Amino acid sequence: MNTKQFKFWLFLAILINFFLTLSLTPLFNLDEGAFSEATREMLHNHNYITTFLNGEYRFDKPILIYWLQLISIKIFGINEFAFRLPSAVAATFWALGIYFFTKKIYNEKTALISSFLMVTTLQIGLIAKAAIADSLLNMFIAFSMFSIYLYLKEKKEKYLLFAFAFIGFGTLTKGPVAIMIPLVATFIYMLIKKEIKEFFKMVFNIKGIIIFLIIALPWYVAEYMQTGDKFIEGFILKHNIHRFTSPMEHHRGNYFYYIPVVLIGLLPWSSLFITYLIKLKNLIKNDFTLFGSIWFFFVFLFFSISGTKLPHYVIYGYTPLFIFMALMTNKIREIYLSFA
Repeated sequence: MNTKQFKFWLFLAILINFFLTLSLTPLFNLDEGAFSEATREMLHNHNYITTFLNGEYRFDKPILIYWLQLISIKIFGINEFAFRLPSAVAATFWALGIYFFTKKIYNEKTALISSFLMVTTLQIGLIAKAAIADSLLNMFIAFSMFSIYLYLKEKKEKYLLFAFAFIGFGTLTKGPVAIMIPLVATFIYMLIKKEIKEFFKMVFNIKGIIIFLIIALPWYVAEYMQTGDKFIEGFILKHNIHRFTSPMEHHRGNYFYYIPVVLIGLLPWSSLFITYLIKLKNLIKNDFTLFGSIWFFFVFLFFSISGTKLPHYVIYGYTPLFIFMALMTNKIREIYLSFA
């Protein structure tokens, strides 16, 4: 299959898996219903800072996904397609981000395979069609991590500033997790590479901090001015700190919770993930494989010890896996050709 043909199949997979099925089912779980109803109430009460659910404060997530859903329902009406469309668009840009990044650090063939694996993976197909914040957050986490890695390799400040911007938008999408994952994963990577001074130089880049604050801070300040300590108690304490330290009702699980989630979630490509694990010791000699592996395993371990467990949390670490699994298809093909 040549490149043009592969691009056509990738486009078709995105069209079918992300868009054509958006309105086939009703809003089917608690989160979809809560996000969509909160957006509908925003449309009617014209409060574009604070979200409400059934007339009560809803501090579960920051504002960005509600704004995007609001724009969508104003254009397409109040229906499943409109509520889910921002997630599908975000997933599309997420897939394109994987393509362009992988093409830059590897080659176009690996880039196309990586994006195709992402688009056709079971758990991604579900999250890309869900009227919740996670598709958008995953896009921003992926873009921030890609930008950080490119900065480390090329030392061009524009990539670092892009990273701060994407982290800012991620913080406006789901809060501190958008800061924590790039910060901790990068710290571990640079600790291993013995570049801690460079890490702190990156973190305290003044222009980057200003960009982050311009993007993320205004809504947080406006929300606090509207709701005061209720915002601190509801968002910071209950939906961030408390979720980690104590399990929410119906969201419990043991330390092994995410093992079957990953193996099932990566279907039909789980065998490629297992191949990656088998070859991990040799693969991490490559800088990006080390960087991406730290990214995945930090997310996996952090949410494994978290009190509250939801299947989509582990997806925050999936992005590098699609690249690694694409590399595994190349290795499997090489082995096959050697015996042909």
